[in-house]
Amino acid sequence: MFERFTEDARRAVFYGNEEASRSGASCIEAEHLLLGILRSCQPEFLASLHLTQIESMLRSRLPSQPRPTATRNLALSNQNKRILAYAAEEAVRLNSSEIDSRHLLLGVLREPSSVAATVLHSQDLNLSKVRELLGNLGASRVDDRALPHRSRSRVQKRVWLIYLRGVVVQFAPVILLGLLLAKSPIAGQHLLLIGGIWLALALIWMVKAKGSFAWSYDKLNRSFALVISYLMLSLYQVFVFGWIAAFGVGIYRVIRP
Repeated sequence: MFERFTEDARRAVFYGNEEASRSGASCIEAEHLLLGILRSCQPEFLASLHLTQIESMLRSRLPSQPRPTATRNLALSNQNKRILAYAAEEAVRLNSSEIDSRHLLLGVLREPSSVAATVLHSQDLNLSKVRELLGNLGASRVDDRALPHRSRSRVQKRVWLIYLRGVVVQFAPVILLGLLLAKSPIAGQHLLLIGGIWLALALIWMVKAKGSFAWSYDKLNRSFALVISYLMLSLYQVFVFGWIAAFGVGIYRVIRP
């Protein structure tokens, strides 16, 4: 999805990571992303939505934590993952092939349980109002000249293909685990027991650790850090969703011994 991000949207995520790291958070939350959006947007756009004074209000809602010595590469929270998906949908709605910071702002508003959305709502900014304002600013014509022949359906199809590709990549380790369990001699009842214990551990970890890994790559080579990131993501998927494979194979063997 990030290949569709404009420069200001990429800066918003980068600044969001910086804000989260500065506050000592374990992952990038919606409020950190909103601070990144405020830092990356054009002043004219912020003024049109009366967002120029919202930064101090948002910072007052953040917990006071000790400032770390270096910026860390943090994972996105589950809220932010949904916000990015919402932003992609809003880009399609506005006939844009790219995702910019304005679409990210709409994504934040579509996650009403977040601190960021609460602050925006306190300033009388809701989803329909911001959509209307963006339409008046010409957001629906962001890239009409660049892509005069691209229809809305083609853009929407591309978004779905990118989404499905990401799903396949993320769940590939779980699928591989399922194939390995299918070839193993473990009895179905034992697999169900393993799956239950696995699920309980995953839930405990997601509650206690807020469902994310937090690593610092400041002293690592960039390419090496990228490889480690993919390995951590694969381990994350197996740990959180591996019980599905154990349950699936276990139920199949119980039903058809």
